[in-house]
Amino acid sequence: FTYNGKPQIPEAESPYAEINVKGGGINAGTYTATAESKDPNYKVENSTHTYEIKKAENYWLAAPSIEAFYESRSPSPSATPYNGTPIFRYYSDESLTEEVSSFTHGIYYMVATVPESQNYLPLVSAPIAVEVLEVLPIDIRVEITSDLIAMETLEKNDFILYLLYNDGSEALVQDGITINYENADTLLHKDRTVQFLYSGFTKDILISVKKAT
Repeated sequence: FTYNGKPQIPEAESPYAEINVKGGGINAGTYTATAESKDPNYKVENSTHTYEIKKAENYWLAAPSIEAFYESRSPSPSATPYNGTPIFRYYSDESLTEEVSSFTHGIYYMVATVPESQNYLPLVSAPIAVEVLEVLPIDIRVEITSDLIAMETLEKNDFILYLLYNDGSEALVQDGITINYENADTLLHKDRTVQFLYSGFTKDILISVKKAT
């Protein structure tokens, strides 16, 4: 017998009398069943029988899967077994010799497992390759935070500059910024843009400059 969620018990029959079998079980395990004749004129020899209900095979309702993710993020795997809760483990090599819990950019391998339970055998997926993406700067973003006055230069409290990354994050930058003015070494009333440079990125920002008083 194999576990199916229903009571299971051996059957017995005889050409001389109807046989009733008592005992049995539902969960996987070893059970004892006892056969009795319903006819009082007959007795069942070897009436006790030990039998086993084996654990059932588990299987995936939705196969394990995972998408590439940035090294700054946590993995988001998915899997739906018929029974139990999946556990996801990650390895640095396809032979699964070194389990890891943190990531830098590169190729890793995920394995989904479901532990053995009372009624189901363990379930293990094949290794699934997943790419961990490198976090790289891709642009800068600038916000002007003060009124701009002709004949003055931009100071740190006049703007905010962020370095943008490909994973959607950004970092505040306060040093190493170069500012180029449109027509002179300072702001002029006729200026319409100001240029910011940082780490190889350039951003031209539209501005409005008030006259100096």
